[in-house]
Amino acid sequence: MIKKILLLFLAIVAIVSCSKNEDEQIGPLQIDKSSVVLSTDNPYAAIQIIKGSGSYSVSSSNESVAEYLLLENTLYISGNAMGNAIVTLSDGDGNSVKIKVEVKNYIARVVPLSTVIFLKKGDTKSIEVTKANAVFAIQSGSNSIQVKESGNNVLISGLSLGASTLYYFEDFWPTKIYNVQIIEHYSFSISPGSSNISISNGKDGELYIVSGSGSYSLSTSVSGVISTELRPYPIAATLSQNNPAVVYYKAIAPGVSVLTVTDNETGESKSFSIRVN
Repeated sequence: MIKKILLLFLAIVAIVSCSKNEDEQIGPLQIDKSSVVLSTDNPYAAIQIIKGSGSYSVSSSNESVAEYLLLENTLYISGNAMGNAIVTLSDGDGNSVKIKVEVKNYIARVVPLSTVIFLKKGDTKSIEVTKANAVFAIQSGSNSIQVKESGNNVLISGLSLGASTLYYFEDFWPTKIYNVQIIEHYSFSISPGSSNISISNGKDGELYIVSGSGSYSLSTSVSGVISTELRPYPIAATLSQNNPAVVYYKAIAPGVSVLTVTDNETGESKSFSIRVN
């Protein structure tokens, strides 16, 4: 089941030589283990916070060989390069505990891919997830997005103008990074970019609106030269596309007509001179 996460404290931590776990801890901040050993067969460890005041933070004595993810009362430490470190967990009252960690061998990891997502305030985009243990976590100072689970999809909603970084974890290791920009309006973009088109009589062609508001209108400067029609985009839109559509045109008589495509939300227009031979 996909886990729904609305907060991320993400940092690079490096990991230290392991010692025997303490079965008992005395103090206002307690965890279920104070040392872990990570390897190819055991790439991450889950450490439960048994007692503490909340508002937790994490630091490390070395920031080169592992990554941690703090989710509510569980601290996940994922191994990467070989090495040792002491990871310190602190609570809001200033109490702290130390976790000794050893990475015994190199653990191959996927280099995270970065994708930019433009999202209009109030809109929602969907990411399909197939991994049962997938975790999404937000790092954001502006609280500009909301993330929630819906079946096999995670929905990203734009709450306010600003930027957020959304991390996608598999086996508690980030495999994708989404840089989400919440904007007032989607940019208006049409492909191809050439504004001069030549076409034989009876032939047809298409322009592709790859980004815009989703509400478009078409006009021509000379009637009877071309016919035009707005059509749905033929394939599923990607996260980088915003309300795509197809502008279909057909040559019906020799001449020149300027086809103008307008984004009705912003009033922005793009024009194409179409010569019918």
